[in-house]
Amino acid sequence: MDVKLFVTIRKLSGSNQYQYAGKLGISRSLVAKIETGERAITTDISAKVREEFGADYIEQVAKLVK
Repeated sequence: MDVKLFVTIRKLSGSNQYQYAGKLGISRSLVAKIETGERAITTDISAKVREEFGADYIEQVAKLVK
């Protein structure tokens, strides 16, 4: 998962960084650092996004951001 997809999923879900962090079980500051490129998206975080939103939804969004 790349940063653009990570951010697009958050925005399409209507979540701010605090809400998105809560859904993923991570801190808001980590979400901000990922979005600014300071931190990488780990496989664990990617798995949390897939668990929360579903693989099919993520694939659909990925098609939109390409």
